[in-house]
This record gives sequence, structure tokens and C-alpha cells, in this order.
Amino acid sequence: MRAATGRDLRDLSGAGAAGGLGWALASAAGARLERGVRLVAEVRGLEGALTGADWCFTGEGRIDEQTLRGKVVDGVAALARERRVPVVAFGGSIDLAVEAALRARGVRCVPIVPGPATLREAIDQGAANLRAAAARIAAFLPRSGG
Repeated sequence: MRAATGRDLRDLSGAGAAGGLGWALASAAGARLERGVRLVAEVRGLEGALTGADWCFTGEGRIDEQTLRGKVVDGVAALARERRVPVVAFGGSIDLAVEAALRARGVRCVPIVPGPATLREAIDQGAANLRAAAARIAAFLPRSGG
């Protein structure tokens, strides 16, 4: 790419995301990279939705070391933290060290998969498992209004 465009963007922050798509677009087309979670939050009005909210629910397939470097859970949690809204993060799998780091940031992590499963089983049963995990959490949340 450097030979073709004269740009060497291998060290550009975020260039490796999405399989290097950002790097390719920035190198070939001069694209400007933005953090995906911030852009989606802006487009979807997340900051306004968090204003006055009692809880924020978010999640991703795997809560891992990358989560702490700008994946959805950390980005959403940062916006919620600015508004003092507690966060529950659902994850298909959760790295225990990352769970501790997120807990220190005020995020409660909840596993979606109830026990050992293959990736295929986790995907095939994802919707049902997420509903069950949400129901377990809902049972512990304080009820508002009465």
C-alpha cells in the first residue's frame, strides 16, 4: 500500500480494526478513522437516552482484553459513567481479569451462556440464553415507581 499510495499508516490507531479495513481505506482513499462506538452512539442518540436513565444495558460476544481498548462495552460504559448511570454488560464469554477491571469501572458483567458449550451451541441458543440472563438480572434490579 505504501508503494502504491505513498502513505505508511501501519501505526495508525484503529487501523487494525475490522480486519484492517480502516488501514486499507485510510491508505487507499484517505479515509479518516473514528471510534465506532462513539460514532454509533452519536447517530443513535445514546447520550440523550442515558440522560435520566436508571440503568444502561450493553453487551458483546466476548468481553476480553480488547473490550478495555475501545470495544462497545467500554465505550458505552464511559458514556453512562459520565451520567452516573449504572451499567450491566452481557457477554457470550467473559475474561475474568477483564471482568474485574470493568467492575472497578462500575460495570457489572453477566454471562449469557449458562455453562460449557461449543461456539455453535452458544450461537444457536444465543437469543434464548440472552433472554434467560436478562430475566435473572431483572429479578435483582430495584423496581421503580412503587
